Amino acid sequence: MAKREAKDRCIEMYNKLSEQDQKYVRDKISSTRRRYNKKYGEIIPLVEDHIMTNGSITNVEAFELGLTDVAMHSTTFRRCIIAKLNIDVMRRTLPDRRVCYYLPGLQSSTDDIEYTSVGPDLVNAIMGTVDFSQKTVNLRTLLDSERYPILSQSENLSKIGPMLVEAMMRQGYTRSSRNLDFTREA
Repeated sequence: MAKREAKDRCIEMYNKLSEQDQKYVRDKISSTRRRYNKKYGEIIPLVEDHIMTNGSITNVEAFELGLTDVAMHSTTFRRCIIAKLNIDVMRRTLPDRRVCYYLPGLQSSTDDIEYTSVGPDLVNAIMGTVDFSQKTVNLRTLLDSERYPILSQSENLSKIGPMLVEAMMRQGYTRSSRNLDFTREA
């Protein structure tokens, strides 16, 4: 009922406005044009330096490192920043569907590492591919037997499950299903 009262108050306040102010409010509400940050020129050298130092970057990393002031959509990041770099970078899609831009030969990848046992190293490798900016995460999609051949055996999957649950709990997530779905508490 509180929502209804709030709506009624808004309508009442709107009706008290002058005709010019009502037009201004209507224009603001109906305007679908978003204002974008046009200061990408300041961000481009920062992203380039990060890639030269670390070998790769994603749009989420750029935001988490403070290189961008907002979490940019991956298409905007590519079009407005990556496309304007003075260096040639390659594009690779990560298992969690993020896009990574990297210098050929400098990217760090767990694809080259063959894990021979289920343990903390394997858990850390899997956790390194998780996008913690998401409120919900499904780890089942990251347990790829092509990437981690040791996980093709069902007994290894059953061993790593509890280890991943514990690691996700340390990150502030709770398990929401048997299928390794996790939700972050707000």
